[in-house]
Amino acid sequence: MPIIGVTTKGLSFPEIGRIRKGMKGEKGNPIDLDYFRVEFSEGEEETENKFMAIYGSEPKEINIFLPFNEIESMFDGWLEAYVASRMLARSDGEWVHYRCDSQTGEAIVLNGIDVKTGEREKHPEDDIAGQDYQGKPVKYSPIGRLKVIVPELERAAYLMVTTGSWNDIRNISQQLAGLKELNNGVIKGVPLNLRRRDKEVMVPLKDKKQRMTKSLLSIEADPNWVAARIHEDKVQSFPTHIASTMLEPGADYPEPEMEILPPGDITPTTQVSIPPEAETPTEAVIEAPGGKSARSPHDPETLKKNIESTILKYDALLEQDGAKYQVDMEHDGPIVASVVDVYVGGLQKNSLSRYAIFTFLLGEGKGSTKTWTAQELGTIKNIWLKIGSYGEALGSVEEEE
Repeated sequence: MPIIGVTTKGLSFPEIGRIRKGMKGEKGNPIDLDYFRVEFSEGEEETENKFMAIYGSEPKEINIFLPFNEIESMFDGWLEAYVASRMLARSDGEWVHYRCDSQTGEAIVLNGIDVKTGEREKHPEDDIAGQDYQGKPVKYSPIGRLKVIVPELERAAYLMVTTGSWNDIRNISQQLAGLKELNNGVIKGVPLNLRRRDKEVMVPLKDKKQRMTKSLLSIEADPNWVAARIHEDKVQSFPTHIASTMLEPGADYPEPEMEILPPGDITPTTQVSIPPEAETPTEAVIEAPGGKSARSPHDPETLKKNIESTILKYDALLEQDGAKYQVDMEHDGPIVASVVDVYVGGLQKNSLSRYAIFTFLLGEGKGSTKTWTAQELGTIKNIWLKIGSYGEALGSVEEEE
């Protein structure tokens, strides 16, 4: 049997540190920073060193994802009041959920109910939650808490992002809701970036509101994921038979693996000048779409030469079967990047390794898929990796290469 209130609290992970956006000055006054101040818990020195090696001591952007699909399980915003390190009161702005005696710590309002009257307590109009040890009034202040997992740390443990800014709390709430809506109600596992963004806001100064530039929190989805997600929505808007023909090359044409023939066996209508190093590939090692490779993996230099040769002949392949070899530059580039990231970095986004791989295969300045030609993208995606969708698994040969 479950212990009510103990084993029925839901899902969670251990907290290993805090991500803060400010610090205290010499006189205890809060100072807003334009970078994140990350503090790890005692005993997490190894994880801290790993984080610092990746992000440094003053990161302005951190890769994150959320482990659960319920936003309220990972983010909340409250009005709270503290005396020293003790919470004096908590409110949602309409009703008080908790309040205690600052002297004794005895609960006055518990679980939203006044323990003496049994009635709910309205949030005070003057925002005063109680008094401190010296009898001075203590006001409610906003506090937002967001639990995030940093994929590069490879830990099933979260860092707590904290903020005392109304604008931050509003931003996070709206952005998470928007991203969940974009992904048809799913936010769990979506690759996100936690960033600092300068924005003009109204702040109270000497009893007047003035416009100031503040460095606010922003949560944005990874651009590659967004591109793939938007394209998926476009596919869904097409009738099924049209979408499969236009956007899934080779899906309607099952056939045995075929080899790309040496130059000369395919005669394009437009001649291309083939560089000497690509004129005689060691062998025809690259297969066309229609199933994963059955051949043995090839060494990097052999693979590189055959990719170079195939790029030069890709226009001829398009003329032979445009439906099978056509590529969408906006959609297919992110697919290649995301699939390769998984194989070179697991859960973490490992763009540096991916850049190194593509620079080796395609040449200097070709590390990003955004710099590729249609022929290069088609050769890598359709002929070497043979992938057609976001998150697709590679064959064993392609994985080893």
